[in-house]
Amino acid sequence: MLSAFRKTGPAVCAAVLFLISVCTLFSSGSADTILPLRFYHVLTDSMEPVIPVNSLICTRPFDSSYPVKKGDILTFRATRFGETVFITHRYSHTETNSNGDLIYRTHPQRSTIPDPYETTAENLMGIYLFHIPYIGKFFLFLKSGFGVLWLCQISVILFIHRSLANKWS
Repeated sequence: MLSAFRKTGPAVCAAVLFLISVCTLFSSGSADTILPLRFYHVLTDSMEPVIPVNSLICTRPFDSSYPVKKGDILTFRATRFGETVFITHRYSHTETNSNGDLIYRTHPQRSTIPDPYETTAENLMGIYLFHIPYIGKFFLFLKSGFGVLWLCQISVILFIHRSLANKWS
């Protein structure tokens, strides 16, 4: 039994990790059913020195029943130059806008000036848990066309290697 696990265990673990990585990288909502975490990569230095550029941050999805405390780091969706982007900044306070909506005010790490975005609860994506420095650049590469091609090539090479190894053993 232990011998069989030693042969198949690493392959099964690698397959599960690969599946989680693919779901986390390429889908926005379905990954939550597999892994209750969300991952984002940091492109700017707005949160340095706490979160360095090119880090991969891990957040847990925002739940309105959880009280957000001053100083928490939030990831939210905003429209910037006509595109939807994800921003991770420090929570400052809440306000009510002219429509009566509750607005979450955030700011970059080295500033106390609030962001111009009116972030509502629907725009909040998650609450920061931890980060892994410098690995975000690798995941950004994997999302590119070259990264997908590279993953496919590696998968084919590993499949051929495994097939040949099984045939000759």
